[in-house]
Amino acid sequence: MRRAKDCAGNGSAATLMKIRLNPVVVDTQWSFHVLSHYFETMDAQLQDAANIDNAQIESKLMLAPETEDWERQDLIQSHHEYYEKNFPKKLRYSFLLLVWSTVETQMKATCDRAGKHSSSDLTLADIRGDSTLSRCRKYLEKVVGIRIHDGRLWAEVQTLQKVRNCIIHANGVLKDVQDAGDRRHMEQYFKRDLGLSRDSWGAIAVAPAYCQHILDVCDRLFYSIFDACKWEPDKQGQIIK
Repeated sequence: MRRAKDCAGNGSAATLMKIRLNPVVVDTQWSFHVLSHYFETMDAQLQDAANIDNAQIESKLMLAPETEDWERQDLIQSHHEYYEKNFPKKLRYSFLLLVWSTVETQMKATCDRAGKHSSSDLTLADIRGDSTLSRCRKYLEKVVGIRIHDGRLWAEVQTLQKVRNCIIHANGVLKDVQDAGDRRHMEQYFKRDLGLSRDSWGAIAVAPAYCQHILDVCDRLFYSIFDACKWEPDKQGQIIK
């Protein structure tokens, strides 16, 4: 709420202007903004921790020149395993799970609010589908009557869902994914060079570029939905800063 001068009066009066904010729009944009800031912060802190650990190793070896070669190699290898392989992998896996959880939560909230303004008595619970995402898309298109013309946005989020399932059910190892179609889909997606690939152990490798990419995709998908619902999201289609 903000104050504005009543120009029709003598200039001394003031009126209150109400700004109507859609809670689903605000909550969704804020949620993805928080995720973006969280990832940038955690990624930077991980790099800081790696630098500190590396400096401690160098200091230790400098103070103990008699250290055996195998001990030196063990320290260096441990640093590599922790800070260049395992920690980044676990951080990015957990981040993608957070993104997917946010997508599901905000998509269901969007359907709930949009359904209240539709002419149908159907709710999301009445819609069948093999996943929350497919049910939400069907509900928005068939019941609410909106359509997102850029199908690539839905396809990208569906890929995120497959990556999420691989992380949850197979610890990220592609060969352990039971659905052969999902395996082929992800292997084809890797060729697009968007930050997802397969590491030397056959597990999904996530680069920072993909984390930023999927945040942008989610932002644009929800913007498109809100725009189709006439909910007036941020004019630039960007996350509220």
